[in-house]
Amino acid sequence: MSTSERPVVLFVDDEDALLGLLRLMFSATYEVLTATSVDAALRLVAAKNGHVDALVCDLQMPLRDGRDLLDALGAAYPHLVPRLAFMTGGATSFELQRFIDTSRRPTLDKPLSFDGMGLAVAELVANRRGA
Repeated sequence: MSTSERPVVLFVDDEDALLGLLRLMFSATYEVLTATSVDAALRLVAAKNGHVDALVCDLQMPLRDGRDLLDALGAAYPHLVPRLAFMTGGATSFELQRFIDTSRRPTLDKPLSFDGMGLAVAELVANRRGA
């Protein structure tokens, strides 16, 4: 677990409004971190010395996207890969659908079911405990 009492969950999405809603929804249970880009997310992970219990990242964002985050975590923080899930509004290409199918990471469809998001985050945190 992280150095705090509560598990740390990092949400990554380029939509500030969604991040605010996720922060509000999960802050009673988790230490919630949010980032609007992959680079910002990686800075937060580094600031936590890799002590993040769950990550949920939008698969499609400007510049760098969820695929880039998966690659960066695999290189620098491989223990975090099993703690990563993606959010997506749907695959917009064959290549993206193939990535979703082969990444073996949970994928949550937008618009989000907040019950489903809660279950997914709890499962990611449980994966951390099993690691």
